Amino acid sequence: KLLIGRFLYYNGIISMKSLIDAIVWQKRQRPLVGSIAAHWNWMSPDDIYSILTRRIPGEKFCECALRCGYINLNQLRLLLWRQRMLQPKIGGFFVSQNIVTLQEMEHIAAQLRIHNSKYWRA
Repeated sequence: KLLIGRFLYYNGIISMKSLIDAIVWQKRQRPLVGSIAAHWNWMSPDDIYSILTRRIPGEKFCECALRCGYINLNQLRLLLWRQRMLQPKIGGFFVSQNIVTLQEMEHIAAQLRIHNSKYWRA
């Protein structure tokens, strides 16, 4: 199953540099999990600070929060789901950079759905 960025790359529409730039852009736009947890009153600012200071090198915020008992596995899943829903679509990067138009992106997304339906059975 291909994601839109890889589909664009494999079809020669974007370069690998553009794909990496888009991924970095999307990650920078992504809301922080701690902010979402605080908004939902699952964590206080003190909890967030404690998690940040207790992280093992390379450990993600959510992994530490789970390990230290600030959240449970269901909360972790909900936080990550919400973060994914709030992050901008990666195709928006390519439109904003005038690599493709909005209409082209919509057409490409339709092609991707067809491609994935042929080669991926969920």
